[in-house]
Amino acid sequence: MSEPFLIEIKDDCVISSGVSFITHDHSINKVISDKSNLFGKIEIGNNCFIGQGATLLYGVTLADHIIVASGSVVTKSFTDNRVIIAGNPAKVIGTWDQFGAKYKALAMNRNELANIQKGDERKLVHR
Repeated sequence: MSEPFLIEIKDDCVISSGVSFITHDHSINKVISDKSNLFGKIEIGNNCFIGQGATLLYGVTLADHIIVASGSVVTKSFTDNRVIIAGNPAKVIGTWDQFGAKYKALAMNRNELANIQKGDERKLVHR
C-alpha cells in the first residue's frame, strides 16, 4: 500500500496474508495528461475478516461484521452488516447466520487437529 494514511481498519479485524489494499489508480494518466492518479480511502468496519489474497480497491467502505472470501476483488462498498462477500467483483453470497448453520458441525479448535493426525477425518471439510 502506497498511502497507508488512506486506510482505516477498525477494531477486532483479521487481515489474512497476501491481502492488497489499492489506494490509488495510476491509469488515469493515459487519459488526462496533466493528472496522474485517482485516490480513495479504504475503510474496514469492526469485527471484519479479510480472506487470503483478497484485493480491496480505493474508495471502498465495509460495514461492521463482514467476511471477505479469499481471492475476492472488492470494487464497491458494502453497507449491510453480517454478510459474506466473494468473487470478482465481490458480491453478497450469504449471511453470518447461514454460514454458521452450514459449518457448525465441522468447526473446531486447533487443539483438535491431533485427532485429524490420528486419522479421524470426520470434521474435515469436503467440497
